[in-house]
Amino acid sequence: MSTKSETKAKKSGKELSVEENAAALVDTVTEDDMVKTSKSTKASEKKSTAKKAKKETAESEAKEAEVKAEAKAEEKAEVKAEAKAEEKEEVKAAEIKPMVKKVKEEVHTSLYVQYLGNEIESSAIIEAVKKAFISKGGAESEIKTLDVYIKPEDNAAYYVINKDETGRVALV
Repeated sequence: MSTKSETKAKKSGKELSVEENAAALVDTVTEDDMVKTSKSTKASEKKSTAKKAKKETAESEAKEAEVKAEAKAEEKAEVKAEAKAEEKEEVKAAEIKPMVKKVKEEVHTSLYVQYLGNEIESSAIIEAVKKAFISKGGAESEIKTLDVYIKPEDNAAYYVINKDETGRVALV
């Protein structure tokens, strides 16, 4: 390996002394070290720049993930709130229906048939129809539908039970 000083000396045709060779060698080593140091500094700068970029990328990705998680949490909270509101409305509607039924059940009605000085209540007619059905061999628990037709001029009530059995009972 020839140094710059040796190259200069060869060009000029002179030989260098030991001291001059040593000084030239030190200069060359120093220059080589500077080049290496410069290269390693540049490499470490590139590495640190790359590390910074990776760190910034990771931070931005973490922030994006955090924002997405918050958005999902807000969306879930909204869905839950809507579901609770709908459930409350359904509960209110369910509570109102039994109240309406209670009102209907509490109403007491009476129906009287008056004809030619006679009077008979509808519940008495229905009881007479049920007794007639049972006397024919039927059971009260078998009755699903009961239709009663009152004909005062015949002094009778005609009935149809379960759209199959028919009969007649006296109104008196």
